This record gives sequence, structure tokens and C-alpha cells, in this order.
Amino acid sequence: MKRIGPWATMFALSCSTLTLLTLTAACSGNIVGSLLKETPPAIAWEGVAADKPGNAPDKKREYRGSATVRIQICDMNAAGKRTCQPKRTYRRPVTVYTGAAASCDAVEEDNPFNLAIYTDQNPRKPLDGEFAIQSAASVIASYSGACALLQYWTLSLDGNTLTGELSEAHIDEGSAANIIWSTRTLVRGLDPMVLPSTIGEGTTLSGTIKTSDIRLHLEGGTTDLSRLFTADVVAKQVPKQVQ
Repeated sequence: MKRIGPWATMFALSCSTLTLLTLTAACSGNIVGSLLKETPPAIAWEGVAADKPGNAPDKKREYRGSATVRIQICDMNAAGKRTCQPKRTYRRPVTVYTGAAASCDAVEEDNPFNLAIYTDQNPRKPLDGEFAIQSAASVIASYSGACALLQYWTLSLDGNTLTGELSEAHIDEGSAANIIWSTRTLVRGLDPMVLPSTIGEGTTLSGTIKTSDIRLHLEGGTTDLSRLFTADVVAKQVPKQVQ
């Protein structure tokens, strides 16, 4: 079976192998390993058309549009009280992929379809408010070549209405794939940097999905609860001759 998209496998490095730059982020529950490449992923499998009810897409579709992202940074002060800064709003270009449920050997994603949402990021210069959402992905073990299916989101489709919840971040497996970028100060006195954080379990998704367009609202926070966010995605399907 041929897989589409070079980002189909995402991983995080262990704390023992990290550079000083990424050590703090990784050990506080943030993703460090899924370094972005040139092309966003499409985890749908070529030639796989799952028999799904309703309006679930059984073939790959691509949508492009924009996301309005609002991030609130929260910290613990010297008195041990949690304080949050005013929300900051960002507008980012976004690409959405849908397709047949991801599969790995005889195991298939337990969702109506596979969903991936990615802001159009420059991997050399990430920006505040950029994010990545992946409903499920297959991972190939480098030492054995064995395939494992990791499902992150639990999705439900009722007509054109889509709802979902991030049910498993897969941090323990070193395979966090749902990420949001924001500015962090790792060491006092040094310039802050835009770094990735793993989106936490319990983050929700709701909206509508049609052949012509997608409108989704995401709301949640990072695993360390230092970032709260919402993202409103509006995207239109890209004609196949343009994809």
C-alpha cells in the first residue's frame, strides 16, 4: 500500500537526546520532534476507500483558507497563583485534508474519515498561532519496520455536522502530532523564541464539513496548561486540477 504525504510519520525525541534548546520544551510536555518539512501531510491512504455512512469523504479532499487563532498565555506567579495575559489574535493561512480513515495492516482509524489541519508554516521561521491537527496517523518503527496506528481524535459526523475531542495525545509513545506554536522565554535574559507545545487531551472541535467548504472551531489548551487557545477555520475545497 502506498502512503501519500511525507509527514505521515511524526515523532518526538526523548529528553536524553535533546539539544539544550529543546530540552526545556520537551520535558515540560511539549512536542519537540516533529520538525516540519516542506509539504504538509495527508494521512489518507492511496487506493483505500472505506465504506462509511453519511457524508464521510472516502477520497482525499484538500481545502485551503484561513484560521483565526487566539492564544492566552498563563503562568504561575511567585505567590503560586495562576495569572493569564490578555488574549492575542493571529490570522494564519491553513490547509485542511480529509480522506479515508487511516489504516495500518488490519487496524483502521475508528473515525468517519481522516482529518488533518495545518497552517502553512515556514519551518525555518515558525510564527505565533501556527498549529497542526491530526486525527490519526500510522507510525513505522525504525528498528523493525512494523506498522502501528495512533489515533488522537474521536470524531463524530452527523449529516454535515462534525464534532470531536482530542482523546489521546500519545506523548508517552513519543508521537505527539497535535501542536501549537507560541512565544516562550526559556532563559531569562535571552530573547524569547516561538516554540511548539503539545495540544492537550480534552481539546474540542466542532463545525460543518461539506464538499465545497469546511468551517471548524477548535478550543482547548496545551498539556502544561500554560497556553489556552481557540482557532476558527474557514476553508474552501481546492479543485482537483489545482491540487
